[in-house]
Amino acid sequence: MLKKLFAVLIAILMLCSCGVKEKPEIPEAESPEIPEIETPVISEPEKNEEPITEEKEIYPQGFELINEDDIMYIYVSDSRENSAEFYPLTDSFIEIIEKLRGFEVSGSPETFSNESFQTPNEEHVYMIINFNSEKVYNLIFTNDSLKMIGHDFENGLDYKTVESGYDLFIDYTLLGGGGNPPTGKPVIYLYPEKETEVTVNLDFDGKITYTYPAINNGWKVLANPDGTLTNLADNSTHYYLFWEGTARPEWTYEKGFVVKGSETESFLRENLAKMGLTPREYNDFITYWVPKMQENPYNLISFSGDEYSEIAKLTVDPKPDSVIRIHMMWKALDEPIEIKPQVLTTFERKGFTLVEWGGTEIF
Repeated sequence: MLKKLFAVLIAILMLCSCGVKEKPEIPEAESPEIPEIETPVISEPEKNEEPITEEKEIYPQGFELINEDDIMYIYVSDSRENSAEFYPLTDSFIEIIEKLRGFEVSGSPETFSNESFQTPNEEHVYMIINFNSEKVYNLIFTNDSLKMIGHDFENGLDYKTVESGYDLFIDYTLLGGGGNPPTGKPVIYLYPEKETEVTVNLDFDGKITYTYPAINNGWKVLANPDGTLTNLADNSTHYYLFWEGTARPEWTYEKGFVVKGSETESFLRENLAKMGLTPREYNDFITYWVPKMQENPYNLISFSGDEYSEIAKLTVDPKPDSVIRIHMMWKALDEPIEIKPQVLTTFERKGFTLVEWGGTEIF
């Protein structure tokens, strides 16, 4: 038995030794193929990828390549610390895109370190463009230069600007509903004790964007006790004087109310009545503002006093015996916040009464 086992082991060893002798032939046969496997030069495709042909598209002579479909949102601020965010599919957003497309620069840009990118002290518009591709560009427009940095190129770029008809660095109205918020639909009611010719002048610390009827050098109307107004310029009939504009006051929210969007209508109806508005007046107020507010989770609401009167001064001849001016500041909230409750003033009506209501949405 042992002899047979020994014979089997000898046979296995002999087969193994035969295999070892045959193996050197395998590398000899395969050795010519080894260089062929290594010959493709990997560095060549890498070299082809190194030239950045996209540079011309990153900072073209103008911004005609910018498309609203490629941009997530634009943030804008100015030297007066106004700021706003604009998103696709809004008029303001498209307006900024068009301004960017029309903006021109001249000559080859000078480069600077991204670390030294600073907002200049002179009047400027500072802009951040966030692209869907996750690229972010930072731009500063002044009256003679455009500075730009991007997350996808190393150095900042400093262009000289060219007059192009787009006054981005002075036209602060592009901040629309953000840093330069509209004073929304102030309307003025006049209730004299008898039919009276009344002249109303508005001194507004901002830009008046629309009046109805046209204010010209002041509204001149024939006012009746029931509030009906006849515009003496064209004999048209009105129930109030309408105006709107944009301003840059430092609105404050030291006191106010946090109201659920769904409860905004009842809140305003109750509190406007307490402040002295008639059903006709507060219904006009509600039908204008509540559609803009009711879908928000919450609304922060505060009523301005002297702050509003300072930026929108009224001069009325003859002088009213009572003046009621209610201006609501409001801001949409995702979550409720803590704020001290505001004590509202109840206005008294006596004699010739002027009533004005309006509002400003803060972004």
